[in-house]
Amino acid sequence: MNLSRWMLRVGVAVIGMAVGASAVLAEEVKAGSAPAPATDVKAPAAPKAEAAKPEVKAEAKKPAEKTKAESPAAKAAEASLPHEKVLDLGNKITLKLVLIPAGKCMMGEVNRQHEVTISKPFYMGATEVTQEQYELILGANPSKFKGPTNPVEMVTWDEATQCCKKASEKTGQAVRLPTESEWEYAARAGATTTYAFGNDGKDLGEYAWFADNGQNTTHPVGQKKPSAWGLYDIYGNVWELCSDWEADYPSGPVTDPTGPATGSRHALRGGAYDLNGGACRTSHRNSAAPGDRLPRIGFRVVVPTAATAAPAAPAAK
Repeated sequence: MNLSRWMLRVGVAVIGMAVGASAVLAEEVKAGSAPAPATDVKAPAAPKAEAAKPEVKAEAKKPAEKTKAESPAAKAAEASLPHEKVLDLGNKITLKLVLIPAGKCMMGEVNRQHEVTISKPFYMGATEVTQEQYELILGANPSKFKGPTNPVEMVTWDEATQCCKKASEKTGQAVRLPTESEWEYAARAGATTTYAFGNDGKDLGEYAWFADNGQNTTHPVGQKKPSAWGLYDIYGNVWELCSDWEADYPSGPVTDPTGPATGSRHALRGGAYDLNGGACRTSHRNSAAPGDRLPRIGFRVVVPTAATAAPAAPAAK
């Protein structure tokens, strides 16, 4: 074999080996056994599955609880009550009271108020107790400014409560002094203003005898305009005694409060014939010792409805 023929055979063999190797490599890539060529872009990592959160159900709102005063049964019972009650004291002398509905008010001075709930309706004297009423019940008239229909004054707290006790015996009704909360609630007559009729003191003379028109004396009851709830002279004429001992107001809401069990002075409300309009404000407070006897101190009474238990009067100290 000559050299040229031998070299030709060798070249063909080399070419055949190369073609075979390329075919094998192509089959490996196709089958995935060969590594993929490197790349600079990394595939993003698969996001982590979030842990399943428990389903939160919206909490159903509970209807606001109604107070006894707001319940349908209480409203129906109140609606059936007569608007007025008249007590027969004898000798053709009567004592008229008007119905005060159950409800709530903000009691006290602005920015120092607390919520008071009066849970049951009650009756309150349309006027202050007059001299002829007092004299018929107790057989005496201690007043300085005499007049049968003028408010009785110069009475002590003990005498006022004694009058209530005798009136209860005479009429069969639970006559008593109002609590301070009952007094302010009734005086407000549903209003939130300085006076039940509004904030403007220039109108006070239409509703009250006070320093501007009182002429330093009391006046017959019922001559001025009544409040929206039918109360006359709730401002001025004479201070009105309450059953409570004087005390600081509670810090939170209260229902039918009666004040502390003991004390040294009793609450007075409403102002008087010789005092300025500021002393007649619905929220204004004053007090008197149980034995104080002054020509500007009188009282008004309340009678519970049939379903209302009268709170016990605090003992005199």
